[in-house]
Amino acid sequence: MMVVSENVALAIERKRTEEALRESETKYRRLFENMMNGYALHEIVVNEKGKPVDYVFLEANSAFERLTGLKHNDIIGKKVTEILPGIEKDPTDWIGKYGEVALGGQEIRFDQHAQALDKWYSVLAFSVRKGQFATIFEDITERKKAEREREHVVALLRQSEQLYRELYDLDQDAIYVTTKDGDFVDVNPAFLELFGYDQDDLRTLTVLDAYVDSADRLEFQRVIEREGAVKEYPAKLRKKDGTEMDCLISATARRGQGGEAVRYQGVIRDVSEKGLLEEQLRQSQKMDAVGQLAGGVAHDFNNILTGITGYAQLTLGTLDEEDSRAHDLHKVLEMSRRAADLTRQLLAFSRRQPLEPRVLDLNALVENSSKMLKRLIGENIEVEVLAASDLDNVRADPGQVEQVLMNLVVNARGAMPDGGKLIIETANIELDDSYCARRPGAEPGSYVMLAVSDTGCGMDEATRRQIFEPFFTTKQKGEGTGLGLATVYGIVKQHGGSIGVYSEVNRGTSFKVYLPRVDEDIEETATDSKISPVGEGSGTILLVEDEDGVREVARRMLEMQGYRVLAAGTPSEAERMFSEHSTHVDLLLTDIVMPGMDGPALHARLSQNGRSLRVLYMSGYTEAAASYSKVLSSGAPFLQKPFTPTQLAEKVLEVLNA
Repeated sequence: MMVVSENVALAIERKRTEEALRESETKYRRLFENMMNGYALHEIVVNEKGKPVDYVFLEANSAFERLTGLKHNDIIGKKVTEILPGIEKDPTDWIGKYGEVALGGQEIRFDQHAQALDKWYSVLAFSVRKGQFATIFEDITERKKAEREREHVVALLRQSEQLYRELYDLDQDAIYVTTKDGDFVDVNPAFLELFGYDQDDLRTLTVLDAYVDSADRLEFQRVIEREGAVKEYPAKLRKKDGTEMDCLISATARRGQGGEAVRYQGVIRDVSEKGLLEEQLRQSQKMDAVGQLAGGVAHDFNNILTGITGYAQLTLGTLDEEDSRAHDLHKVLEMSRRAADLTRQLLAFSRRQPLEPRVLDLNALVENSSKMLKRLIGENIEVEVLAASDLDNVRADPGQVEQVLMNLVVNARGAMPDGGKLIIETANIELDDSYCARRPGAEPGSYVMLAVSDTGCGMDEATRRQIFEPFFTTKQKGEGTGLGLATVYGIVKQHGGSIGVYSEVNRGTSFKVYLPRVDEDIEETATDSKISPVGEGSGTILLVEDEDGVREVARRMLEMQGYRVLAAGTPSEAERMFSEHSTHVDLLLTDIVMPGMDGPALHARLSQNGRSLRVLYMSGYTEAAASYSKVLSSGAPFLQKPFTPTQLAEKVLEVLNA
């Protein structure tokens, strides 16, 4: 009887154990199948020398299928070289890496791109028993894309910093940065040229060495500490060879977190008799030189901004609005838009802004703008318009001329904070040789004058000499960019005109713009500005862009809209691609200016033999104005950089549907 009882007890215990094992296995299986991470069990395969040459799939969970796209029933019991042919040639050496785990017993973690699946994975591999290994992994493809895009943005920002450094180094004015105690932190080449120093000299010199009287330096320091900035502060300075100079210093104090001045930065100008003569010569060259530089900077910066805004918007599209990174990217886009506005002003100053001129009546333009201008300046300023009844026509870009008028009116409003009178006047004017001789840049001839005069605070001669220089401003920090009048200057010059200014302190200022008269009739403009809505794109686009960052971001923008994109970095590469796919290419999207061949020439080359190929040109504008004139005068579709994904999609769809 006792033996029977023991057998019964053993049977009951065995049953309980089996039930516990089944319950444990069920829990394990439930956990196994519901893991968010992929899991797979493998057995390594070795050759006769014991070297790992393959591995077999023994088990895989549902997440494995979701993360790899490989079905459970298609892989279990099969070798990886059967499932993913060519994996043995992958530079990652997956088989060798996993062989070390299965045979050596160690555990490894790594991030790696799987070429066969075109995905990035974060993998944990560990040995289960001799000859077997397991992997737990997650898909990090989107994270890697975001990291690469962030690296692109950082690289582009570094490039923009380099461009501004070049602007600093090429400035013809002597620019310096010093500590509060007078040690030199940085100077530009013009500073070294003015004083006759070299960089090694500045390691042992201080600002005091440049002053004829050290007391002047102490007084300068007291003023800038009190006011925060000085403008054209007179100082007697000494060159390295002992030559004395009468100089004007314009500088600001950079303050630390506690509000104390830590650095001084500014500009020094030689106004001694010899210096004034040199200054007059430099000034005549400076506007053109800075204009050329500004145009080049703006062109390159527009390419950079296209990459920054494009990558930011592409990344933004992968994030939820609640994500803190989305807020940061919105800030990047906001600052990019502000930077784009600045580049447009730089292009206007440099006379490289694409124009769409037509014959127009300045009186009509002033009348159409007057209501907006009255709202702009406020009720405490009286506005009077004196329009000539027999005014001749001019050939000009109406949008650009409106900007000239608006900038001059805004400038006048700033000169009359307590109210006053603003007069806008038009007239036919003849400029003779004697007038032009006194005003560099003016040419004798017949002009239409647009004058904006105010009864404001006026300005002294020193200020008047600088008003058209970019970034020069009399406003407080943060209240203006110093590009308003520089923009006016550039627009007027680009239209073949000139601008003069007369001003007296406390009596007012008058700006007079002279645009060449034309004996032509007014041109009517089309009123249909309907834009086709953006939708899913179809077709093949040949994209030609020599800037890598812009080409990549434009390609991704277009592919997101559903287009097939053939991306070429050079015209010759584009020709090769077109020869292989010519029957399928629906649109040529090309930069205007590229090494070796411009966009119009490439389009002509690809359109040979009677082939009709739609084209859309794009550019950030460059010095090669002839190419721009060719495009704009032909009326061909054009997209200005920087552009957004929506702007690109709209323009492409508009051209394809035309």
